[in-house]
Amino acid sequence: MNERVDGKIKLLCMCAVIIALDVLFTRFFVIMAGPSLRFDIQTPVDAIGGYMLGPIWACISLVASDVLTGNMYGTFFIGFTLSAAIRGLSFGFLLHKKNVSPLKFAIIVGAAFILIDILLTNLWLSIMYGSPYIPLLISRLLSGKLILLAADVIIAFAISRYLKYFDKFLV
Repeated sequence: MNERVDGKIKLLCMCAVIIALDVLFTRFFVIMAGPSLRFDIQTPVDAIGGYMLGPIWACISLVASDVLTGNMYGTFFIGFTLSAAIRGLSFGFLLHKKNVSPLKFAIIVGAAFILIDILLTNLWLSIMYGSPYIPLLISRLLSGKLILLAADVIIAFAISRYLKYFDKFLV
């Protein structure tokens, strides 16, 4: 086979792996603490997707994962799909084919978590449930989102030490 076909197959396989990992870490390895508070480790996995695939393909993979899981579980909401697209684009632009130190990787994951998982997710939940935004934000922060932020940053820091091993899979 020629290199162009091999590259497309590699890209498709890496997208499938990121979709599978995203589904796994957002639907199966998750702790629900009420209707609007969930503990998962989606953000570091999505950051690896951005690092490996770049902005466009990470965006497509994360949107496909969100649409797939939303339709499988009956929880589809376009706001969460928009968050997935923003997450894929931002991680792809900030991490793809860049020499990223573990500290910078952890900071990027933490910033994305704050902007997307805390601020935007609260906006979508307030729209879905008709709850006021600020009280929902405060209650979710006090009930554990800050702990999850710390966990995501620690996991991202640990994972980033092994990013050099993912370089051979970059597309």
